[in-house]
Amino acid sequence: MFSEKLNGLEANIKHTNLQSKRNPMIAKRLMPIISYDKTPEIAQVATKSRKTIKQVIFDMKLQIKGKLGRAS
Repeated sequence: MFSEKLNGLEANIKHTNLQSKRNPMIAKRLMPIISYDKTPEIAQVATKSRKTIKQVIFDMKLQIKGKLGRAS
C-alpha cells in the first residue's frame, strides 16, 4: 500500500520554508504594499535568482507602504 511506503519519511522543513518564501504567489499578495507595476518584475527576478521575494525587494531598494514581516 501507498501508506506503507511513506513510513519513515520526514519532511525537510528548512527546504520547504525556503521554497515557500520563493513562491511567486507571495509577490502577488504583496501588490498593494509594494507596487502593482513592480510585482511581476520582483517575482521574475526571485524565480531566476532563486532568492526569496523579500530579498529581491530589499535588493531592489523599493519603497514599501507598510511592513513585510519578520526577517527571513
